[in-house]
Amino acid sequence: MCGILGIVGSIANSIEDNHILNALDSIRHRGPDDSGIWRDKDAIFGHTRLSIIDLSEMAHQPMLSENTGHILVYNGEVYNFLELREELSKKGIHFKSSGDTEVVLAALIHWGEKALNKFNGMFAIAWYDCQTKELVLARDRFGVKPLFYEETKGGVVFSSEIKAIKKLYSNQTIDLDSVSVYFTIGYNYAPRTIWKNICKLPGGYFLKWKNGKSELRKWYEPNQMVEKIKDWKTGKLLLRRELEDAVKIRLLSDVPVGAFLSGGIDSSIVVGLMSQFSKRSVKTFTVAYNDFVNYNDDSKYARLISRRFKTDHTEIMVTPEKVKSFLPNILDSLDEPFADAAYIPTYIMCKEVKKYVTVALSGDGADEVFAGYSKYLGEYYMKKWWVKIAHPFLKNLSNILPASYRNPFTQYNRRIKRFLSGIETNPVFRHLKWMSLSTGANLNDVINNITQVSTNIIRSDIEKLFQEVQEDDILNKILHTDQSILLEGDMLPKIDFASMQNSLEVRSPFLDFRIIELVNSMPGNFKLRNGKKKAILLEVCSDLLPKKILIRRKQGFNIPIGEWFRNEYKDMFWDIITTAHNKGGLNIKPIDIIYKEHLTEKFDNSRVLWLIFVWSWWWSKHF
Repeated sequence: MCGILGIVGSIANSIEDNHILNALDSIRHRGPDDSGIWRDKDAIFGHTRLSIIDLSEMAHQPMLSENTGHILVYNGEVYNFLELREELSKKGIHFKSSGDTEVVLAALIHWGEKALNKFNGMFAIAWYDCQTKELVLARDRFGVKPLFYEETKGGVVFSSEIKAIKKLYSNQTIDLDSVSVYFTIGYNYAPRTIWKNICKLPGGYFLKWKNGKSELRKWYEPNQMVEKIKDWKTGKLLLRRELEDAVKIRLLSDVPVGAFLSGGIDSSIVVGLMSQFSKRSVKTFTVAYNDFVNYNDDSKYARLISRRFKTDHTEIMVTPEKVKSFLPNILDSLDEPFADAAYIPTYIMCKEVKKYVTVALSGDGADEVFAGYSKYLGEYYMKKWWVKIAHPFLKNLSNILPASYRNPFTQYNRRIKRFLSGIETNPVFRHLKWMSLSTGANLNDVINNITQVSTNIIRSDIEKLFQEVQEDDILNKILHTDQSILLEGDMLPKIDFASMQNSLEVRSPFLDFRIIELVNSMPGNFKLRNGKKKAILLEVCSDLLPKKILIRRKQGFNIPIGEWFRNEYKDMFWDIITTAHNKGGLNIKPIDIIYKEHLTEKFDNSRVLWLIFVWSWWWSKHF
């Protein structure tokens, strides 16, 4: 893994060397092992390197082709680079290094943009022709690795992180639509960012820039790649084959490799397959909460899987004190407000895991591909004839069930309320309701001095994504939407931020494009079958996992932030809120109402309070 940055166009000549060094230093956590800068009067390229494959200087970046005058900076891994290397060698191309960077450059020179379809991996690429002055920025199919850019009158600026762009070309204007999106779902997704003129390149796209003109083009069309799979048995055979190979190719490394193990289905499958292909005991890591066993007891299930596959297992304890000590660094690392609280334990885990390994495999992506979330089950039940009849009963039940964070029935209350919020709407509105963080709190009053919270943007995007799936299968339309919004905007940035802040590379076998294409080609009832989520995945891997894991209900990877806001973090919460209020970032009076509801346990407002807290922290830092 690496960090990349660059400037192309007349603006490059005005950028001083110390500004380039400062920008590169701001993303050095992404690659502390090596760094490099290349520049001429029309272009600047910078790179920080986390050495994974080919640890020698031959893999140094920026990489220049002396024969053609092409420059490459590249972040990520192309797992099939050995096959591509062999193919290119047969065409008379010679290689000096043993890593994938030189292969990526040679492939782009030989095949042009068509090379992108040959790459199996996660990548963000900047490729420049010194002769024609043409720049190509490209991002992997599903947006695993980030790439941001800003077009100016004098050129284009790009980087793996927004902070480097702001050090090279300052922009202090926030995008009000993005503020609205954040206060609806807790994050932004490509191409939108919180900054008005800075864009995130969408996954599966490339941007071509030359002589002040740019062209944004989609190079990957996921819904047109493979034939539909209609036979259950065939789907199972193909899926197991692709799963095994996806894990196997992600074990290739010149540094130690381990795995995140939550004790859930997805990470357990990854660890099980790793154990089959690894010559030594797999190093596994899980998060545990000593004071909140009932809140999250993943650790005991992780120990069960560890014993089954004889892994070298480490438990990472998360306490309120540890979180509080890390929190400033964690929140300061965010270039945009990002309200997924699971970022905190993910960050802490990555920091500890880095002490043992440089690469870790994870189960990320499986929920959005195989239908692992409860909301998909909600869509399944929405088709049942009895739902509207049961509506009044469920509504009364939600009013009776306690909202206290400590009460075990609270989670059911929250789910019932969320389910009911979409019961009278069409699938697009229903999915939007189930995506939204707030089901009751009036967030308009919190930020009406800045903008109004509106769902119009997200609703329009969901409608477009639904239309991209030609078949009349609501679940597949929803999964395609979540792969484009939730996965790209929340899940993937979370793991990239947390891992790269700690110089750790995370590889996700479930994000192998062959798996996603295969599963997307299956009907929805292969993924959600008879009320069972991830149906085909569970059956394909039933030989790997004990029954206790296979039937286990999905647990969220979160922290008891709601409880901490009532106790340990109460003063810190109000300090940050007050600072943001004094800087014009929000209105404090409606927050007091939301907080008192939470404090008295009238409602569990933990997610909304965290959304406001993160916004306040970010605003206080930037304004």
